Amino acid sequence: MFTVNPQELPIDRAEALRYLGYKPGKRKIGKKILRLLDEEMEKARTLITPRGLYRVVEVGELRNHKFFHDAQQIAFGVCTIGEKLDKEVKRLFKSGEGTRGVLLDAVGSVCAEATTDLVNAEAEEWASKNKLNITRRFSPGYSGWNVRDQKLVFAKLGKFTAGVKLTSSGIMLPIKSVSFACKLSTQDMVEINKGQKCASCNMRGRCAFSAEEGVCRKTAKEA
Repeated sequence: MFTVNPQELPIDRAEALRYLGYKPGKRKIGKKILRLLDEEMEKARTLITPRGLYRVVEVGELRNHKFFHDAQQIAFGVCTIGEKLDKEVKRLFKSGEGTRGVLLDAVGSVCAEATTDLVNAEAEEWASKNKLNITRRFSPGYSGWNVRDQKLVFAKLGKFTAGVKLTSSGIMLPIKSVSFACKLSTQDMVEINKGQKCASCNMRGRCAFSAEEGVCRKTAKEA
């Protein structure tokens, strides 16, 4: 299992602001909000336990799956920051500190993605050492991949889940967790995640948190 020192995890302030719905040049951010956000970013480091792993499996019967037909192997992964941050978010809302709760929740999402970036990089390094091509990662619920396939991911991970559990309804616990897959092959493969962030999201056109101006102009059906 890959673990990260919370003090060394990169937490992108601009990315947190994106989750909060702020767009550069479109809306002025008050100094108070920035101060509170910085405080919650620092607090987050005391609440997170970033960890994750990936497991490479042969494509096997998944060769019949529309997303994996051109893969020779698949790297399935799962990452989390633990449950403490989410508990603190809930406490903040209950105590009437909703602004801080919203800010900390956004920071938690950034931390989960940052952890996944690091684990994804480990998978890419493994692929390079083994002279394999690897696609960008993609996750159930995005890029047209049905969220119900969370069960497929966890089935392939087996007991190696970094402590993340999947409920019967397909929700990962802790909440701030990310699952993903990358295709591996000696040949070129079709990219499922055709772009970064919004370009591959099935919420494109309906989401308030778009990463780049102009990306979310198309309808969700085109995503």
